[in-house]
Amino acid sequence: MKCVHCGKENGNNAAFCGHCGHPLNPASTEQAAQEESAATAAKKGEITINADVFANFWSYVKGALRTPNAFEDHLKNGIFSLALLCIFLPISIVNAINQLYHTVGGWIGSELFGSVSPIKAQLLGFDAMVKGMLTLAICIAFYALLIFLCLKVAHAEVSYQSIIARFGSLSVPLMVLSLALFFISYLNLQIYLALLVLASIGIQVMFFLTMFSFSKKTHLDTFYLTLICHVVYTVIIYFALKSYIVNLFMNLPTLLNS
Repeated sequence: MKCVHCGKENGNNAAFCGHCGHPLNPASTEQAAQEESAATAAKKGEITINADVFANFWSYVKGALRTPNAFEDHLKNGIFSLALLCIFLPISIVNAINQLYHTVGGWIGSELFGSVSPIKAQLLGFDAMVKGMLTLAICIAFYALLIFLCLKVAHAEVSYQSIIARFGSLSVPLMVLSLALFFISYLNLQIYLALLVLASIGIQVMFFLTMFSFSKKTHLDTFYLTLICHVVYTVIIYFALKSYIVNLFMNLPTLLNS
């Protein structure tokens, strides 16, 4: 077999040239190029993503939609699903608020001033989306930490990674719903609000099911352990977000007049 790189002859079964070391067949060439690209990216600290990663995640999504509890050991895919949920849901909420602002503002303008021109200004912008993403991500991570601490107090053999993985598998239906909410926010706000309530309930169910499933390994009653964990979480989140919500309502007239 003749090497296309240096032109030297090699044996018929040779995979690499004995003179220059270049691969002798297209499959080896492609594989070597992929390995070289991955090695170069690793040296630069880059993350390589190929088609297999997306195919694996797509299979994970399809399986978790059918049986969310059956994929509790897929940590990476679970984190990816939670990340998409934390992205899609706040974006849809901000977009729905802006759509509602346009509708209500246009109606008020037509009733008070006889103007029928639509409002083009955005009530909430990109910064509100980022804050929403970070808030949702922090709430999920904090609840997972709270579950971990409660289970450790109850002497359960559990890791924080396994809780996140369980969150991730249970969040797949919610992630798909949040993606649908983004498009529905443009079409019908009434349907959007109904599905948003469903998504909110789904997040609470995700918390409950995760705590309930892991609390079976403890000597304490699962009902009381789950109830204590959720009450503590609700109280902490209430006091953490109380000032933010009050400030938001106090600044609402300024936002409406801007």
